[in-house]
Amino acid sequence: MLDAVEKSALDARNKILLIKELMCKVSERVKNETPKIYSKDLIEILFRQPYCKIKFLQDEGVGNRQTASSYLKELEVLGILASFKQGRELYYVNTDFLKLLAE
Repeated sequence: MLDAVEKSALDARNKILLIKELMCKVSERVKNETPKIYSKDLIEILFRQPYCKIKFLQDEGVGNRQTASSYLKELEVLGILASFKQGRELYYVNTDFLKLLAE
Protein backbone atom coordinates (compact mmCIF):
# COMPACT_ATOMS: atom_id res chain seq x y z
CA MET A 1 0.00 0.00 0.00
CA LEU A 2 2.77 2.44 0.91
CA ASP A 3 4.55 1.63 -2.36
CA ALA A 4 1.45 2.71 -4.28
CA VAL A 5 1.25 5.96 -2.31
CA GLU A 6 4.94 6.62 -2.91
CA LYS A 7 4.61 5.94 -6.64
CA SER A 8 1.59 8.21 -6.87
CA ALA A 9 3.41 10.98 -5.02
CA LEU A 10 6.46 10.66 -7.28
CA ASP A 11 4.28 10.71 -10.41
CA ALA A 12 2.49 13.84 -9.18
CA ARG A 13 5.81 15.51 -8.33
CA ASN A 14 7.21 14.71 -11.78
CA LYS A 15 4.10 16.09 -13.47
CA ILE A 16 4.36 19.30 -11.43
CA LEU A 17 8.00 19.68 -12.46
CA LEU A 18 7.08 19.18 -16.12
CA ILE A 19 4.31 21.78 -15.85
CA LYS A 20 6.70 24.28 -14.24
CA GLU A 21 9.23 23.62 -17.01
CA LEU A 22 6.60 24.14 -19.71
CA MET A 23 5.42 27.31 -18.00
CA CYS A 24 8.99 28.67 -18.00
CA LYS A 25 9.45 27.80 -21.69
CA VAL A 26 6.20 29.50 -22.66
CA SER A 27 7.06 32.50 -20.52
CA GLU A 28 10.48 32.91 -22.17
CA ARG A 29 9.03 32.43 -25.64
CA VAL A 30 6.33 35.06 -25.11
CA LYS A 31 8.88 37.42 -23.55
CA ASN A 32 11.23 37.04 -26.53
CA GLU A 33 8.76 36.88 -29.42
CA THR A 34 5.97 39.19 -28.25
CA PRO A 35 7.41 41.33 -25.44
CA LYS A 36 4.58 43.87 -25.70
CA ILE A 37 2.00 41.36 -24.47
CA TYR A 38 4.15 39.56 -21.90
CA SER A 39 3.09 39.68 -18.27
CA LYS A 40 3.45 37.22 -15.43
CA ASP A 41 -0.32 37.42 -14.89
CA LEU A 42 -1.00 36.40 -18.49
CA ILE A 43 1.25 33.35 -18.25
CA GLU A 44 -0.31 32.31 -14.93
CA ILE A 45 -3.81 32.56 -16.41
CA LEU A 46 -2.75 30.28 -19.29
CA PHE A 47 -1.68 27.61 -16.81
CA ARG A 48 -4.61 27.69 -14.37
CA GLN A 49 -6.54 25.34 -16.61
CA PRO A 50 -5.92 23.99 -20.11
CA TYR A 51 -8.28 26.45 -21.79
CA CYS A 52 -8.81 30.18 -21.66
CA LYS A 53 -11.46 32.68 -22.69
CA ILE A 54 -11.30 36.41 -23.28
CA LYS A 55 -13.36 36.87 -20.12
CA PHE A 56 -10.67 35.18 -17.99
CA LEU A 57 -8.16 37.86 -19.00
CA GLN A 58 -10.70 40.63 -18.50
CA ASP A 59 -11.64 39.38 -15.03
CA GLU A 60 -7.97 39.36 -14.00
CA GLY A 61 -7.45 42.91 -15.22
CA VAL A 62 -5.06 41.99 -18.02
CA GLY A 63 -6.96 44.25 -20.39
CA ASN A 64 -10.31 45.12 -21.89
CA ARG A 65 -12.13 42.75 -24.25
CA GLN A 66 -10.30 44.00 -27.33
CA THR A 67 -6.86 43.79 -25.69
CA ALA A 68 -7.54 40.33 -24.26
CA SER A 69 -8.73 39.10 -27.65
CA SER A 70 -5.62 40.51 -29.32
CA TYR A 71 -3.31 38.83 -26.79
CA LEU A 72 -4.96 35.44 -27.20
CA LYS A 73 -4.83 35.70 -31.00
CA GLU A 74 -1.11 36.54 -30.86
CA LEU A 75 -0.52 33.49 -28.66
CA GLU A 76 -2.45 31.42 -31.20
CA VAL A 77 -0.21 32.70 -34.02
CA LEU A 78 2.82 31.61 -31.95
CA GLY A 79 1.31 28.12 -31.68
CA ILE A 80 0.96 28.28 -27.91
CA LEU A 81 -2.84 28.29 -28.06
CA ALA A 82 -5.36 26.79 -30.46
CA SER A 83 -8.85 28.27 -30.72
CA PHE A 84 -12.21 26.64 -31.25
CA LYS A 85 -15.72 27.95 -31.15
CA GLN A 86 -18.41 26.34 -29.01
CA GLY A 87 -21.76 28.00 -29.53
CA ARG A 88 -21.17 31.73 -29.24
CA GLU A 89 -18.04 31.36 -27.11
CA LEU A 90 -14.46 31.25 -28.42
CA TYR A 91 -12.10 29.07 -26.40
CA TYR A 92 -8.32 29.01 -26.55
CA VAL A 93 -6.66 25.72 -25.59
CA ASN A 94 -3.12 25.56 -24.25
CA THR A 95 -2.34 22.44 -26.28
CA ASP A 96 1.00 21.48 -24.74
CA PHE A 97 -0.40 21.93 -21.23
CA LEU A 98 -3.43 19.80 -22.11
CA LYS A 99 -1.19 17.04 -23.52
CA LEU A 100 0.90 17.11 -20.37
CA LEU A 101 -2.18 16.81 -18.16
CA ALA A 102 -3.53 13.93 -20.26
CA GLU A 103 -0.36 11.83 -19.89
